[in-house]
Amino acid sequence: MADPVPASSRSQSRALVARWRELVAQPTHPDARKILVVASHTANPLEVPMGIGLADADGTTPSVVFADYNQLFQVCLSPTAHGADTAHDIVLLWRIEDVFERDFHAWTNLDDLAFGRLLDGAGALGQAVAGLAASVQGIVTVGDAPVPVGFGLDHHDGAELSHLAGLQHTMNQAFDAGLADGLSDGAVIVERVRVAALQLAFGSLQAFDRRTWLMYRQPYTGAFNHALGGDIVTLLTGRTRVPPKVVVLDCDDTLWAGLAANDGIGNLKCSDAFPGLAHREFQMAAKRLRSRGVLLAIASKNDRPVVDQAFAEVDGMVLAADDISGWKVSWGSKPQALAELANEFNLGIDSFVFVDDSDYEIGAVRSQLPEIIALQVPEDIEALPDLLAESGLFRAMRVTADDRERTARMIAESGRSATSTAMSHDDFLASLQLRVGLTEVGPSELGRVTQLINKTNQFNLTTVRRDQGEVGALAARLDAAVFAASVEDRFGEYGLVGVIIAVQQPDAGWHLDTVLMSCRVLGRGVETAMLAGVVGELRKRRTGPVTGRYVATDRNALVADLLERHGFTPDGDAFVLSADTAIDVPAHLALTVG
Repeated sequence: MADPVPASSRSQSRALVARWRELVAQPTHPDARKILVVASHTANPLEVPMGIGLADADGTTPSVVFADYNQLFQVCLSPTAHGADTAHDIVLLWRIEDVFERDFHAWTNLDDLAFGRLLDGAGALGQAVAGLAASVQGIVTVGDAPVPVGFGLDHHDGAELSHLAGLQHTMNQAFDAGLADGLSDGAVIVERVRVAALQLAFGSLQAFDRRTWLMYRQPYTGAFNHALGGDIVTLLTGRTRVPPKVVVLDCDDTLWAGLAANDGIGNLKCSDAFPGLAHREFQMAAKRLRSRGVLLAIASKNDRPVVDQAFAEVDGMVLAADDISGWKVSWGSKPQALAELANEFNLGIDSFVFVDDSDYEIGAVRSQLPEIIALQVPEDIEALPDLLAESGLFRAMRVTADDRERTARMIAESGRSATSTAMSHDDFLASLQLRVGLTEVGPSELGRVTQLINKTNQFNLTTVRRDQGEVGALAARLDAAVFAASVEDRFGEYGLVGVIIAVQQPDAGWHLDTVLMSCRVLGRGVETAMLAGVVGELRKRRTGPVTGRYVATDRNALVADLLERHGFTPDGDAFVLSADTAIDVPAHLALTVG
């Protein structure tokens, strides 16, 4: 009989286990994560992929602890007794056939009443998870239920598999409803790991290990556990990890097959026939990222009129000129083109991804701009459509309405730049007709605010990072306030660009915990309007001085004097704005609060 596990897989698994043992043998770092995994089945095989993944992402070895088997309700109802109150993160995984085993088997035996009991149970579990999330400091992540498997169920019988999938779908809906009901105030966030989607990708039988299920109540194969552990790590680290902001694309043999200058526009291939179809589907993948707020740019060694003609005339093109936020089409070096794009976009070079087919160009970028992630077009061109997806760079993206408008904002910024060159700076500011809106953050702004907190480096006083649950908790506190600033002018909307978080001082007044702003509105007086509006609002609620701090990093020297420029005076390692000192709103803009 053939070995069901390839020798290469066993060797890789042993290597991972050995590495994990080396990691856990090292002294525990005081800031290391503690992850409590609560599952309806034996989930211990997740320790190695989760532990190594988190260690690689955080630089510290986490503690991965497992609650007793099938104790979900118990942990939710009594978190202190199971250590959930001391965990940084709590991961809950459940299967229908584990948590509700008796009613599940009754349902498979056509008990008409069992279906209702199953739905009630799923709703109750959702409410219990919501209660856990509200009662602990750690962030709760919960999986959805995969399609039931095992127990002699025939997944080769289409009718039976459809029946099981229907139950799974309905129970997940009931669970979601119970969870939403328990989280109705919007202040607490529960993250979701999509176990069912991963099972679908693997296939229900390929994900299931009959032997380990029967022996240890461990239902998943090693490969599935490895993938699930990776998905959990991506979700946990993705709360404060910002995906790349820009994808820079080559043209020849990347967006289309062929060389525009040599082959002629009519001979470039980007159609429904191979190999052009591979390039066309790659464009579809890039377009999806563009719709999610990732900026697309071109860096091509070509003549600009030739590239413009190709975009307009090549049969099958998915990307249009309006999808591209920046163009570097010349015979100069690609690293120089990328550096110029970073300067034009006012973004760090480490937020760029570069895609090219040339060994030389990829090597040049990797050696001269190592901060950029360079992806090479694969030799097997059929793998090109999946290049961006399989890079893993854009997984667990949190897409906000502000993200979807990013390309349009870049085009509007080009109009502002053209106007600014024709007049003085003061006249330019006055001509913009700037309007700054300051609001206290509610549930609908939490995603964008969290995104700004975690990606803003230069105009950021303290660079404190927080996930969405932590921001939501601050917004709900009576002794704290989270403000967001949105900006628009006669060219269009900049979107939500600034965040200030304030907490009450023990005696009197307020402390500015976080002050940050997108650099795309730099030099327009927006930061002054933000501080003026926030200080005014805070003093309506509580009198006294307002304090702030500047925590220097290698990237935020831009704001070293921000507080002093606005009337704050140094006091030790803090800056103080006295209770009788006001900040004036710049005359060239209009500020609204509320």
